[in-house]
Amino acid sequence: MASAQFIHIETYGKKSAKKAERKNLNHNSDVRQTTISGVLAEARRDVGFTSHIDEPHAPALLWGSPLQEVEQMAEDYYNNTYTVDKNGKQKRLRSDASIILAGVISIDRKDEEIWHDYKKDAFKFLREKYGDKLKSVIEHMDEAHPHIHFYVLEDIGGKLNDLHDGKRAVANLTKEEKKNQQFHYTKAMTEFQDDFFEKVSKKYGLDRIGEKPKTRLSRNEYLKQQKERSNANLLLNEKKEQIKDLKSIVKKAEKEGSESGYKFAIDNFKNKSILAKISFSMSKEVKLTKDENLRLIKKSNRQIKLQ
Repeated sequence: MASAQFIHIETYGKKSAKKAERKNLNHNSDVRQTTISGVLAEARRDVGFTSHIDEPHAPALLWGSPLQEVEQMAEDYYNNTYTVDKNGKQKRLRSDASIILAGVISIDRKDEEIWHDYKKDAFKFLREKYGDKLKSVIEHMDEAHPHIHFYVLEDIGGKLNDLHDGKRAVANLTKEEKKNQQFHYTKAMTEFQDDFFEKVSKKYGLDRIGEKPKTRLSRNEYLKQQKERSNANLLLNEKKEQIKDLKSIVKKAEKEGSESGYKFAIDNFKNKSILAKISFSMSKEVKLTKDENLRLIKKSNRQIKLQ
């Protein structure tokens, strides 16, 4: 099975969209858990943003403006772009409004021999798709897999979300279509992935999806996932100990139940007269008593296990 392509886009604002986070939406693109300053700081390898990298190295600028300039351009867009409310009043953008689109394109480390040519074709795809709105492309080689980050800005006064395929599709829905907006979002993003595959990845023999679709996690999502796994392992070990203790209790109860059953049969035998004991010992009742004894043992065991 060939490795799968990986391309992902996301929009960011000056602040995280806390309200969106609480809605527990299905698409990470609608749940911004970080900010433009945090994203660019990690990309630049600023101190305090590289805890997930063993040996961080500054990124290579492949094309366009340095990341400091990209951040300033996004700030200018935010300060000079306005919306108009239903009353025709001009309003500044919200602090969590999308002001930059950032993306990543990566391949598996085992396919590194194609990376040089692959990233050139990927860049051609980005230029054709975003035109002059593509402002910067950088490369990282200090993580598990080689990848490039790209940054796209809207012209002042334009709608940044229109640069995101999924969000643009949802924004243009009719009132009736909005009842099924998740379908339209997914359809648009699938078409985005298909387009990249046909124009870039297919040429290099990569799979459209692969055996298992890859998912890029943010740093916060990764740490949260690791914590959940740790807690799950602790809970699993605790349950194993409880099961071990329960098995010990059941085994002890079975032994006590068995002994109680035999004691009942013995006491019943002792209460008979001598002649009755002799007759009992030589009759078919011996077999019946054994059967009854086994029945009592099973009944006792069932009651113990139920308890």
